[in-house]
Amino acid sequence: EIPEEVELIPSFVDNVYFLPHDFTPSPTSVPTEYMTMAPTFVPPGATYYESFEMGTFPYSYGSYQWSVTTSEEFDVTGGRKLEHNTDSDLYWTLTKDEAYTGVYSIKSPDLETNSSMSYDANATLSGYFPEAGTLTFSLLSKINYPSDDVRWFVDGVLNGFPPLEGGVWSQQEIMLEEGSHEITWQYIINPTEQVDCCDIELEPSYIDEIYFIPGSLTPPTTVSPTESPSYFPTSWFPTYFPTRAPVTGAPTSNGGGTVTG
Repeated sequence: EIPEEVELIPSFVDNVYFLPHDFTPSPTSVPTEYMTMAPTFVPPGATYYESFEMGTFPYSYGSYQWSVTTSEEFDVTGGRKLEHNTDSDLYWTLTKDEAYTGVYSIKSPDLETNSSMSYDANATLSGYFPEAGTLTFSLLSKINYPSDDVRWFVDGVLNGFPPLEGGVWSQQEIMLEEGSHEITWQYIINPTEQVDCCDIELEPSYIDEIYFIPGSLTPPTTVSPTESPSYFPTSWFPTYFPTRAPVTGAPTSNGGGTVTG
């Protein structure tokens, strides 16, 4: 029996959807309504947001474009093309190995060197930012300097390095002025061009949860969460969550799947 003076508080259920185990979104193009494989929360006021949950990379979307390049496709010391089995040996690629939010991130390639030369691979975001603000991204650095390194550039100018403490996700910020910019994340092997380099097994680094907040927006002053970083940005806890459907339409499948709510 419940005492009369006890005030009961209702419970709520929201954001319920079903994804078949065998469902994969089409990688052909970016739809008008942003498809995601896993729900992520867009920080309020963000004019650009990317957590790679479309399941395709690189791509172009509106005024923003992603591109990947590498300097290791040709051995510059011998003029011969190196042998590689997959794009993950040369370029930043989409992966499910690690993720700060959702299920996807991008990871650095498994570059090789057989000389004192350094080689690098770049993932570049190009776009127009209508006002000054802050570009935030999450980085899982697993570098073993001086065998390899990760660094990022803005319009060709070095902007930052990973934190000294590696092996954990950290959030990094880039201050941008109004206008068109190219932000490049570079993975480089043998950055100091040692003669005997890279006789140890190197691990990839990962980038996820990239978003831009205009300088005119003041984020709410609340306590940052200390747990469950897979669901919330750690820079600040948003008080309003714009929602996005995990997929467009209801997929049909005769197999098993997962109901999330």
